[in-house]
Amino acid sequence: MLQFSLVAMAQNRFEEVDKRVKAIPSEQSKSIEKLSEWFNSNFEKEEECYRAIFFWVANNLVYDIKSLSQPAVEEPKPVIVKKAFERRMAVCEGYSGLMDTLCQLSGITTALVSGYTRNNGQLDITPHMWMAAYINGAWTLSDPTWASGAIMNNKFVKQFEEKYFLVPAQRMIQSHIPYDPMWQLLKKPLTHKAFIQLTNDEKNNVDFNFNDSIYHHLNAGKAAQYQNELRRIRNQGFNHQALGQRLNYLEGTLKVVQHNRTVAELRIVTDVFNQSIELFNSSVNLLNNRADSKSVNTKLHEAKEKLFQAKERLLAIEDSPAALNQNMASMMNSIKQLEENIQQLLTR
Repeated sequence: MLQFSLVAMAQNRFEEVDKRVKAIPSEQSKSIEKLSEWFNSNFEKEEECYRAIFFWVANNLVYDIKSLSQPAVEEPKPVIVKKAFERRMAVCEGYSGLMDTLCQLSGITTALVSGYTRNNGQLDITPHMWMAAYINGAWTLSDPTWASGAIMNNKFVKQFEEKYFLVPAQRMIQSHIPYDPMWQLLKKPLTHKAFIQLTNDEKNNVDFNFNDSIYHHLNAGKAAQYQNELRRIRNQGFNHQALGQRLNYLEGTLKVVQHNRTVAELRIVTDVFNQSIELFNSSVNLLNNRADSKSVNTKLHEAKEKLFQAKERLLAIEDSPAALNQNMASMMNSIKQLEENIQQLLTR
């Protein structure tokens, strides 16, 4: 009875917002940009705008059941969002991704939360995605996919579910557990072991400052975000199939990020090294043309300084992928050889 009353109150609270969303002119929903403009011009309060976006996404998208029987395809977020909007059909990534994009265009701070669920008492290890949003000075959770309806007898039944909007953290954790405990928004996060096995776990008693962690998370680069999530999951010391796919994704992504970062840094090192070569060659030309020693030495010292910069950047590269070790060793040999050539001319 209490739960019914709370839901009823929530429905009355946003009744006017929902009515206005249902009456959106068709021309305003022909593009994501036009739809966002409509939300921004019709709702001044952040909470109402967030509700409007949530209500529109949950009511205008249907779940793509066919995709469940097809091999998963990795696609970038913009592609997923575009398909979800144009087809009005998606899985959880499309629902949450579209909502996240609309919120960003409206200036609402949001984050996509990945994890797995327990549905009707049964553990479902299939990866799922939902929303976290910073509304009225606090983080809150919502799930536009589950709010859209449910699968019954292998068919998607469209029915808006109010209970998945602005869900209290203590209630959300009963059915949704993020891979990263930070997004539980709980002072004492539930461990994966406790959620999966429905048992008590002594690690539940560890206090966690999720506000501080989220602040640092949002201000960190992608690599740091992945590394911190990986660390927080591993710190629980619990292995399960439900976590395997996420751990593999994080580890694989970090390898790609590190590879790309090393390649980018090697390009900078190469550019600086080439500048050193040009200065060295210039000094040799001056020497061949019998220029004064001061002019020659000036060019050599400039070459030596550039070479020092290249060497420092090369030595500063950490955790380089094994596949690039040969490239780095080759560059270091080239630097050492040029160092010797410069020194020989300086001591001529």
